[in-house]
Amino acid sequence: MRLQFVLVCLLLLTLAMVCGCTSGSPPVTPTPSPVSTTAPPPVSTAPVEITTPMPTPTVSPAEALHASGGFYMNEWYNISRVSKDNKTAIRVYITAYRYQFRDSYLYWDTVATRYLPVDPAPGSRFLFIFLNTWIDDSVPNVIPLDGFDYTHFTLEYNGTTFPATVDRHQISELQPYSNLFKTGYVVPFGYMWVTNSITLKRELHALPNLEPGKGNAWDGFIIFEVPKDAKQSDLKVSGRFSGLGSAYWVLQGGDSFSLG
Repeated sequence: MRLQFVLVCLLLLTLAMVCGCTSGSPPVTPTPSPVSTTAPPPVSTAPVEITTPMPTPTVSPAEALHASGGFYMNEWYNISRVSKDNKTAIRVYITAYRYQFRDSYLYWDTVATRYLPVDPAPGSRFLFIFLNTWIDDSVPNVIPLDGFDYTHFTLEYNGTTFPATVDRHQISELQPYSNLFKTGYVVPFGYMWVTNSITLKRELHALPNLEPGKGNAWDGFIIFEVPKDAKQSDLKVSGRFSGLGSAYWVLQGGDSFSLG
């Protein structure tokens, strides 16, 4: 009996110790995470510079043409040079002012005393270019110069160069048309009509010099044979002027004759 009492007392003591330890323990508090105290980066208040792009300069077709030594029909290329006596500054003007395509033309045959036809090579047609050159006579003591005849001019087409020619006859289709300064009718460039004092017939003579003044201008046509399918926009007439530079004209501007 006594042993049983002792065992009960030990059991109660054990339970009391266990309950006391459990209920008396303080609750566990989680450790808080550290809070960052780093300040945010300052906001810049300086003005922002905005760069405006410069516009690309535009070049007009005329400016591009002139920059490359080219001209439209009826625009003047001018040459400054010193006279043969090295005393006077001379200004010479040259232009191509008109053009005309023709599949054929008629010339006056003085032997047959009638107009006869001229045909180009197969697959080609004629291109007439009308030129004018003159010396400014506004300064005193200007003396004549050697002119620039048809041999100074060529035609360029798709990388091919065509030589100029002249026909030293009266051409039927051109009779109604005057030269640029309205001082006469068109003639082969570098030539003039002269009346033979013996036969009293008109003959074409080569001009010896280019005299000062518009009234003494060389004015007339040169002729090229070009492929029949050549486009006007692909053709240009070039002139080389004996050490005085060079220029070319495109078949735009000026005036043109209709095909006949």
